[in-house]
Amino acid sequence: MFESQTYDTIMDRVMDKMPENVAKDEGSFLYTAAGPVGIEHEQMYAALDNMIKQSFAMTASLDNLKIMAAAVGMEPHEATPAVWSAVVAPALMSTRVGARFNCGDMNLVVTGRKSEGIWELTCETPGAAGNTLSSELVPITFVSGLESITLYQLETAGSDAETEEEFRERYLFYLRKPAATGNVYNYIEWALSVDGVGAAKVFPTWNGGGTVKVVITSSDKKAAPSALINTVQAYIEEERPVGATVTVTSGVELPINVSAAITMKPGYTLQTIQGNFRAALTEYLEGNAFEIDYLPIARVGSILLGTDGVADYSNLRVNDGIENIDLSAEQIAVIGAVALEVASE
Repeated sequence: MFESQTYDTIMDRVMDKMPENVAKDEGSFLYTAAGPVGIEHEQMYAALDNMIKQSFAMTASLDNLKIMAAAVGMEPHEATPAVWSAVVAPALMSTRVGARFNCGDMNLVVTGRKSEGIWELTCETPGAAGNTLSSELVPITFVSGLESITLYQLETAGSDAETEEEFRERYLFYLRKPAATGNVYNYIEWALSVDGVGAAKVFPTWNGGGTVKVVITSSDKKAAPSALINTVQAYIEEERPVGATVTVTSGVELPINVSAAITMKPGYTLQTIQGNFRAALTEYLEGNAFEIDYLPIARVGSILLGTDGVADYSNLRVNDGIENIDLSAEQIAVIGAVALEVASE
């Protein structure tokens, strides 16, 4: 709002108000004396401009956004660790709570006993990276008598910390679409309140009166793991109105495979361009999960042409065709294979 209030603009106004019979050009005594005032006023206008921006959720910094959201009991989701069950041999050995194990780049710690021969382990590093572990674990802590321990089942999915923009969108959704008395927005709000949920879509009376279906994605806008589905189901059961029958399921992934011939700008490699395009298309697909019912091939072409390093493209194919890609009500488009090649001259 005050971007035009620069030092030069302020000084011009100040000098215009000075008598005509005195020297007031840049470098004069009068101009130099008024200079600090111009600087202070420029900084004041900058502070006023920032104060206005910090007063609205659309433009507030994360710290001020947290203060606004705290007034309605909302705060950003922190990263949470994945919790696994593991098969232990021999099955009758006592549980070693606190014992640490390694699986690739992730370490896990024993946090309890599920049943005979099944231990509970929690990833030491929070985040979604712990959801894809597999294979036998390697002991970090010596456990006497332990023959083997192998991951068996993901009990609770880990989730990455909510980004500033994700938190902003969730807060704006709360403001723009008020939830009340078990309406559609209520169910969306409940689903999004669970750590690890990236998007949600609600289908009232999907199986007759009194039934509600809630379809969710993981935080990275992909299919939700069963552990996350169970967590959302349990939370909604605590919050829902009496009499509603709620079913929580995962969105169905539809891979989007793209191929094209491109003309490259100087200074770029095909590998770099392909990576840039994958990132740009992924951002678009994640930002529109459950928001679009088809993927326009023209949009894919626009993203490709706007990718750093691409001068032009031809022979664009999406899922081996040149038509728009239809999405069913429960489908989410996710990035698939990307095969770009340099166009022949």
